[in-house]
Amino acid sequence: MTAIKTDNLTKIFPNNRGIRDLSIEVEEAEVLSFLGVNGAGKTTTVRMLAGMIMPTSGSAEVFGADISKNPAAIHETVGLLTETPGFYEKMSLEANLRFFAGFYKKTNVESQVNKYLELFDLQERRKENVSSLSKGLKQRLAICRAMVHEPKILFFDEPTSGLDPESALNIKKIIKKLKEEGRTIILCTHNLTEADELSDRIAIINGKLLEMQTPSQLKKKYFRRVLILKTKDTIEKVKSVLSQNKIGVSNGDIEIEAEDDEIKSEMIKKLVGASIDVQEIFEKSASLEEAYMKVMAEGRNNE
Repeated sequence: MTAIKTDNLTKIFPNNRGIRDLSIEVEEAEVLSFLGVNGAGKTTTVRMLAGMIMPTSGSAEVFGADISKNPAAIHETVGLLTETPGFYEKMSLEANLRFFAGFYKKTNVESQVNKYLELFDLQERRKENVSSLSKGLKQRLAICRAMVHEPKILFFDEPTSGLDPESALNIKKIIKKLKEEGRTIILCTHNLTEADELSDRIAIINGKLLEMQTPSQLKKKYFRRVLILKTKDTIEKVKSVLSQNKIGVSNGDIEIEAEDDEIKSEMIKKLVGASIDVQEIFEKSASLEEAYMKVMAEGRNNE
């Protein structure tokens, strides 16, 4: 089932920044990451899809509800975790959750507050003021707040920003669990390793949509296969055997560009047949960061 559908969704601010002509479809239980520089339009898109601001033009539906015509229905359907979630610091955890849960008419406030404090291991600290929490625990509480009304779609804006490694790992585990429950998650992040690990698809935007594919598709599209050869023989000797391939040196190892249909075993046969000392040969992994940088560079060149 389609969770989100946009058709030329556009929001332009007086400074001419924003997002233009965004047309995407996001499936239920999918994790989609928005990647882009600051000001690329990621947060603007999320705020429109969450029914917080109206588009300049175009349209969008969230589980069939039009964001412009029925924002109240959108608010019941989505949960939002902002980069800097605000709480009433001098109020307790449970008081904060009660307050925010009270905005949703169909929510059993006490039941939901108890459920999520327990689920996120905050039950023992429920009476404490929010000001006593570490940033990692505040982030957990913020997810509780976003979840308390059982939304189908969650928008997470930089969910692990500024967290220590253990807290960041806990948040990533939570996101994976929410996906397993069938939640649709839109993730805005600058952490490309995190996006690669968590996302079903990646949407790279810079004022407009530049690419939207799976992480593996992006890597394959923007990088040719590169094999790393460890050998005591010279690069000149390897080039004489594999004259059709582009060959270079990186960190003391020989890099061989290979066509997609070129089988590694066939290349090894050629090298061994020419008495090349093949100590090791393996495929170099292309990173999402490299693909992202190429997409952004091409986007700037086409402006």
